[in-house]
Amino acid sequence: MTSPESFSDLTDLLIRVIHQAVDIEKHPVDVGYGDVLSASEIHLIDIAGRYPKEKLSEIATRLGITKGAVTQMVQKLEEKGYVKRVRSTESKKTVYLDLTSKGMQAFRWHTDLHSRLQADFLKEISDMPEEQIEGAISILRCYEKILQRSMEIRDKSPDSE
Repeated sequence: MTSPESFSDLTDLLIRVIHQAVDIEKHPVDVGYGDVLSASEIHLIDIAGRYPKEKLSEIATRLGITKGAVTQMVQKLEEKGYVKRVRSTESKKTVYLDLTSKGMQAFRWHTDLHSRLQADFLKEISDMPEEQIEGAISILRCYEKILQRSMEIRDKSPDSE
């Protein structure tokens, strides 16, 4: 049975990790062309690079944002020269994204960043027993469920319980 202190320590740690991740996402990056790209723009470039035949609506779903937000980001990325819209030959309504050479450079930069981070993470956990890693995954899945319900829980009046 988990003690209240252990649960509190775990929750505090998770909140710190989330805040660090949010802080990282706030800082735009220059991938070598003098343009600053937001984390959202980099992630859109990443999705367009990994899934080149996805429609804008599918990209929006992958990113967890609206199609309108994707359209606005695509407009900015087109102006910066990272992507271009390509209409499908089968349906003129269907639009895909192609990465330009600048877009491919940004995609490679992001892929390399994740490879280096993953290698560093694997080095950090390499001595952990498999059961410990599986336990951490289970805990994170529980937090994921709670976060998915967090707005409902937050907005629920304590008197209504």
